[in-house]
Amino acid sequence: MGLDMYFHKVQKEEVKYYRKFGELHNLIVDIAKELYGFDGDDNCQTIHINEAFAESVIERLKSRKGLDHSGFFFGGPNDDERFKDAINFMEECIEHIKKGYGIEYYAWY
Repeated sequence: MGLDMYFHKVQKEEVKYYRKFGELHNLIVDIAKELYGFDGDDNCQTIHINEAFAESVIERLKSRKGLDHSGFFFGGPNDDERFKDAINFMEECIEHIKKGYGIEYYAWY
């Protein structure tokens, strides 16, 4: 049991999976609230990632300011390599978006 996180191209091809990366999950939910006015239960909800969204994730992951990893199943703080991987992945998402793909985020906990 825990925070299971999936990113998909709109065609539902899984492009990335993380397990218990609470900082990234909470950051994505916070950005969805800011950019889309998302206010609701984030469990089992799809969040669409556009280029501005991905750029905001990258910026905040690099600064690491205000990242929160709390949550019952969300695991503990993560290391530098995991943050670098997430930054690289978000950069890949931007490339997919520029090629016309949609990116969706979905988490289950």
